[in-house]
Amino acid sequence: MTTCNKPATGAASSIYYVEEVTCGVTPASPAWNLMRRTSGNLQLTKDTLSSNELDGSRDRADTRLGQNQTAGDIAFEMSYGAHDDLYAAALGNTWASGTTEAAGDVTVLASAKTFTRDVGDFTTSYAVGDVVNFPSLTGDNALPFIITTVTALVITGAAIPVGRLADESSVTTDITSGDYLEIGTVSTSFSILEHYPDLDSGNGGYILTTGVKMTNLAFNMAVNALNTGTFQTMGLSQTIDATLPVDSTFPTLTKNEIYSGVDGTIIEDNAIIGFVTGVDATTDTESSAQFELGDNNVSFIEQGRVLSDLTLSTFFVDFTQLSKFANETEVSLLLMMESTDGALAFSYPRCVYTSGAPEVSGPGSITASMGASAFAPVSGTSIKIQRLA
Repeated sequence: MTTCNKPATGAASSIYYVEEVTCGVTPASPAWNLMRRTSGNLQLTKDTLSSNELDGSRDRADTRLGQNQTAGDIAFEMSYGAHDDLYAAALGNTWASGTTEAAGDVTVLASAKTFTRDVGDFTTSYAVGDVVNFPSLTGDNALPFIITTVTALVITGAAIPVGRLADESSVTTDITSGDYLEIGTVSTSFSILEHYPDLDSGNGGYILTTGVKMTNLAFNMAVNALNTGTFQTMGLSQTIDATLPVDSTFPTLTKNEIYSGVDGTIIEDNAIIGFVTGVDATTDTESSAQFELGDNNVSFIEQGRVLSDLTLSTFFVDFTQLSKFANETEVSLLLMMESTDGALAFSYPRCVYTSGAPEVSGPGSITASMGASAFAPVSGTSIKIQRLA
């Protein structure tokens, strides 16, 4: 039998991660989680250090390599529950559990998108911007939505397509709010295992990177497209052609439906914005690798503020958003995506538009691109992620 050499293929590759207890140390007997992705890996790079010595010739006198730096972008398609650990690491926090309480008898008025209870007080546990649902209602009435107004007895919802609700009277049900994630100071690191089975030379074809931080999150929603995202990563050290850690296991992964543009809703100041064709959002942690003398690897990863920015691509239908940019009017923005598996929402309670102008590029429809920056609200943080199955 003849064996032909061939390069490794992306189709055969896979990446796994496990949270570290001690930063930079892979846990014993690691249970690896598959990282759902479409491209990307962590790459070892070194700066080139060229000598400037003058020795009477025109040759370069010497070349050395700088300290090891490991980083990479991991691109993925967004789906419910697929990347929750990594969202938490990027924001420096852990998920807080939502609440469930008895709502009593609830009546739905479809035309007004209202949910009215007979007794009790919604305002004690729920607020505008929360993702909630009433699980015992019938059909689509039980699906998650965003609260836009709340009083003691009545909740009004958004992110509810026209025609989805149906009138319903006096159904006994709970009300459930989503788990949520805000900016924190928790320092989470991962060991990341890349597997290249095409290069199996007896130990499996692995690259192991330890002390990995999620330093940036970006995601995109667009018409006629899947919702996609990217994690920027940075690690402490990398072992090439590594041996699989002892007693590694690879639990079965449940793959939920991927979100697409038709699953998305954009809400400004508690009202749906029309004619939006795309949204690009980034959350950056101002991270950088720091070194010390005598150590070839990264000493630690410094992380600063969390900065969230958005760009909304829209058709130019009125002066509403442009006027808010011109007048430096504060707004709240919320992006929600929903599939059969659950809802995922990114809310920015306090923003200003930082750019915006109509763009005339020909005889067709005029578009506008609106940039926005989020900053700290009176309570909470500048970005809040919510999930509800």
